[in-house]
Amino acid sequence: MVICILAFPSTSLAQGASPAATPPPVPTFSIRAINDSDIGYFDDIRITPGASTTLSVEIKNTGDIPVALSIFKVNALSGMNGGFLAGDPDDPPLDPTGWIDFPEQEIQLAAGEAKDISFTATVPENASPGQYISGLIAKTSNSLEIPGSTVFRQYLATAITIGILVPGEIAPSFEPGQPQVLGDAGTLRIDIPVINTGNYLVRPAGELTLTDTQGQVVLRSQIDMGSIYAGRDSAFEIVLPDQMPLGDYKLNASLADPESGATAELVDVPIAIEVPMKPADATPAAQAAPVFSVTNVRATPYGDPVQYADITATIVNNGSNIATANVILNVQRNGEEIERYPLSRNQALPVGETAFSQRYVPADGWKTGEYTFQLVISSVSGGTEVILSTTDVEDTIAVP
Repeated sequence: MVICILAFPSTSLAQGASPAATPPPVPTFSIRAINDSDIGYFDDIRITPGASTTLSVEIKNTGDIPVALSIFKVNALSGMNGGFLAGDPDDPPLDPTGWIDFPEQEIQLAAGEAKDISFTATVPENASPGQYISGLIAKTSNSLEIPGSTVFRQYLATAITIGILVPGEIAPSFEPGQPQVLGDAGTLRIDIPVINTGNYLVRPAGELTLTDTQGQVVLRSQIDMGSIYAGRDSAFEIVLPDQMPLGDYKLNASLADPESGATAELVDVPIAIEVPMKPADATPAAQAAPVFSVTNVRATPYGDPVQYADITATIVNNGSNIATANVILNVQRNGEEIERYPLSRNQALPVGETAFSQRYVPADGWKTGEYTFQLVISSVSGGTEVILSTTDVEDTIAVP
């Protein structure tokens, strides 16, 4: 895992000094657990309460220039959407960081040189069974130039986790917290905290939906979180398109940890999607919400008997560009739905008007009866699909 930490430039650079024409070479280095595994980190090292064990790591300069490094331990936290997040070195040590005897140290490595460092981990006699995660970081001792930047400098760092397993009953579990709708700089998102209430890491995965006041699903998102360590909390985040219809919704989420089978869910939690608030005065943003609309929707039959229908519409996007949208035609015959036909997938909808036109032919051919239509447009980003518009088509097609 590589971490870039940005810092303000030195005083001379801040006063306008020009960076070197040719930036200096960038050091590369690694930190690796020395044990019987080749995964590179310490995975579930079994230590009974009251016992100690000796662990070793290799710090290696993998580049062509010398490097000065700081090596230190940190708390292992869980970041947004899960996964390892290094705590601040000055934070009070959590379990098991306080169990690890590894004082911060500085080392110098020539090109290609490696150094092994041994340390001990001691589990307190009153430690409860379960998995405990800490972190070990190797970071450049001095900040480095960022090529092309006169504002920032960077530290380069790489980290591994130290996983200690205290024997006993393992009971993975987790709970989602209260969803929040947050907005800043005109962007809306849904944040849902997830707390690991068990004694082993979990990686929750599943699906989240929003339903409108008519009970129709307007958002469907696949959730696939990284590790949330025992006793830690995280959150998953869904960024909403700025064309998202405002209003009241109910949120449902069903999550499971594939490894342990632990599950959790949220059922019909009410949330409101509103105009983002200004950070300074907490009043609604002055500008009107972006508008997404569909007009001039027609279904025009061609041929006698009917060969196909030409589905046309004018799509107005006053929000940001939509890179990927799906256009679906819901089709009914004599009042019964017969199919949901994909007129277009991966449709780009830039800002402004888009003239849309596609042909439609029923999958099983035209049958006797009256056909009615509904045009559904959704935006797709990653694993999230949001229905932006559902429009009834006034035209009907009668087939004798």
